[in-house]
Formats: sequence, C-alpha cells, structure tokens
Amino acid sequence: MNNLELNVSPQAYEVYEILKSGRSYSPIEALNELGCFRLAARIHELRREGVEIVTKTEVRIGRGGRKLR
Repeated sequence: MNNLELNVSPQAYEVYEILKSGRSYSPIEALNELGCFRLAARIHELRREGVEIVTKTEVRIGRGGRKLR
C-alpha cells in the first residue's frame, strides 16, 4: 500500500511506515518521536483501512521497567 491507498491522517501514515518496517512501537515512543498522544487511535485508523496489525502486550513493574514473565 502507498499513501494514496490509505485514507488516514498524516500521523497515522507515519505510524504505518514505522510498523511496516517491522519495528515494534510503544505509546511512549509515538509521543516522543511523533508527538502522538493517541497511538491506539492512529492504529484504529489503520485497521479501519484494512491494515493488519499484531498487538503484543508487555507488562512492566514500576519505573525500572522490569518485565514480567
């Protein structure tokens, strides 16, 4: 898909390009890199256009960011 085929906001298209590269993306990364406060809304836009996105959840404890298994 190219930009002409997706009827999404420019910010959602930036998220699409990042995810298309195979990189995972977190809400804090979206905020820091794109100024995107609502990553879930941008992903919803992409899914509405038929983009398949796999969601993986990581649980972390406290500010240290220890991952739970």
